[in-house]
Amino acid sequence: KLKVNGSTKVAGDIDLPYGGNITLSDGGNITLSQDYLGFGGNITAPGDITFSLDTVSNNATSPVAMVVSNNSGSLKLMDMSAMGGHWQSNQSGDNIYVGNGKKIGIGLPNTTEKFEIAGDDNFESIMKISQYSNDVQPPTIRFTKSRGSSIGTGGNVIDGDILGSIESRGFLNQGYNSRAMINFEVDGTTSQVSKIPSRISFYTADNSQHTPSERLRITSDGKVGIGDFSQSSPQFALDINTSTEKRGIYVVNSTPSNGSSTGDAKFGIYAGASGSGTAHNYGGAFDAFGSGNGDMVGVSGYAGGANSAHNIGVEGNAIANTSGINYGVFGRAQDGGTNWAGYFASGNVKIENNLEIDGNIKITGSTHSNGAVLTSDGNGNATWQQPAGSGTSGGSNSKTFNYLSDGF
Repeated sequence: KLKVNGSTKVAGDIDLPYGGNITLSDGGNITLSQDYLGFGGNITAPGDITFSLDTVSNNATSPVAMVVSNNSGSLKLMDMSAMGGHWQSNQSGDNIYVGNGKKIGIGLPNTTEKFEIAGDDNFESIMKISQYSNDVQPPTIRFTKSRGSSIGTGGNVIDGDILGSIESRGFLNQGYNSRAMINFEVDGTTSQVSKIPSRISFYTADNSQHTPSERLRITSDGKVGIGDFSQSSPQFALDINTSTEKRGIYVVNSTPSNGSSTGDAKFGIYAGASGSGTAHNYGGAFDAFGSGNGDMVGVSGYAGGANSAHNIGVEGNAIANTSGINYGVFGRAQDGGTNWAGYFASGNVKIENNLEIDGNIKITGSTHSNGAVLTSDGNGNATWQQPAGSGTSGGSNSKTFNYLSDGF
């Protein structure tokens, strides 16, 4: 045992074997310093190092004292008995909590939040949550929301309640502004026990906004909406709603690919419908409607390759339906002053197989006239010709083509 009445200084280590004690009377100090080689300056004991402070009472709900150091490294006891409701624990010490209304700041002494981690150039403000277990249990951040009027009480949440939020803010001029956030919200009526329909909403703000706007929503039934759905909900598996962009979706595929088969082709958008049943399957359906005066184009195709074998604006394939009809391209136009189910503004139209027309046919050109006959030359080029000796009146030779088969 070492008993010092006053102060002592040790250069090196103090090693206490089992049962060894150091007793310091009032005013006694132990100063440890390293030797000239930079070693030592430690107190080593096989058991506990105990500090006592007779003036601190142990009432089982408040810490008695904490060992703290000052800037010079001296250890002192800080009386914790007066912390009261600021810092409490249960009798076993399993739970430690800070009283409601109190704040904890790590790296920041004057935080305005209940819990805040602050960093600077020397120490980043990083929060790490780890899980060490031989199972699938992950480290978790959990949000809970209750409409209870006091802490710990339950109160049923309702449609539209925000169950949790992750928010980012940035300082500009005189304060911090919210710029982006993710909200977890109740998405419907909570009528069944322990079942709460929920959605995830993503918000961002551009340089013209003070408050972020919803940009993407995933609903309780798995539908994804891109755009503003604050007044409605997505109606389809992927629903894009925009009132500011001229193009709702733009896809570029620049993957290198060689070969001439269908499997080698690159697609900007590839869609398929393969469900069974009696209803129609549409690989793609495009609607164009509105109150503007311009053209309404359901599908617009463009191909502008400079060195491609073929540039095809729109291609349609229909195969394998052995018991019904296959339509490579199907068009319908109705209820207009003039209706064109298919309209080709420039270029030639080539049909490699038969052409069948169920209805009237009208062919115009610089040589058409009343009573003219459509006549082919040796190369298959057809022109309107007047029958020999018929004059120009047409007479009984005038004809309307109601059915045309096997080409011209």
